[in-house]
Amino acid sequence: MSDSNRSSWKAFLRGISGVLFGIAAIAFLFGGRAMREFTKADWVLGEMAGIFIALICAALGAWAKSAGEEDINDDEN
Repeated sequence: MSDSNRSSWKAFLRGISGVLFGIAAIAFLFGGRAMREFTKADWVLGEMAGIFIALICAALGAWAKSAGEEDINDDEN
C-alpha cells in the first residue's frame, strides 16, 4: 500500500475513533433510558444494554485509535 493511502487510512481511523468514543459516551449516559422507552424493557435490562453498547463502541474506538496511530515501517522487515 502506498504512503498516501496509508496516511489517509490512518486519518480515517483516527476520525472514526472519535465518533465511536462519542457514541459510547452518549450510549452510557442516555442508552438505558432510550432502551426502556423504545422497547418497553425492564429498567435493569435497559441499563445493561446501554452500558453494553457503550463498552462495545469504546472498545472499537480504542482499536481504531491504536490502528490509526500505528507506525510500523515495512521497509525495515
